[in-house]
Amino acid sequence: MSDGKRFELPVLRLSEEDQKRVRSLPTKTAPSRHPSESSHYRMAQAKLDETDARIAELTSILNTSDSRIQIRSAHSEMERLLTQRVKLLEDLKELEKY
Repeated sequence: MSDGKRFELPVLRLSEEDQKRVRSLPTKTAPSRHPSESSHYRMAQAKLDETDARIAELTSILNTSDSRIQIRSAHSEMERLLTQRVKLLEDLKELEKY
């Protein structure tokens, strides 16, 4: 069972005996990393979480406010955030391909 950790060691740093042993082993590819291990993925996910939280706040404001200025401002920010949210979801989907 793998713990998911990866290490790269130059074969030349091994003893002669260990180098022979390594050369005798079958070549395998390293296990692929899950996209969520990527710092880019984690940053995009955190930004999406922040965006979703702000959208929830704006939804509350839109449902409770009587101020036309506040409502107009909230609508404007909501449009921007929804566009940003779509872009973040696309970015995450793209990162999941790797």
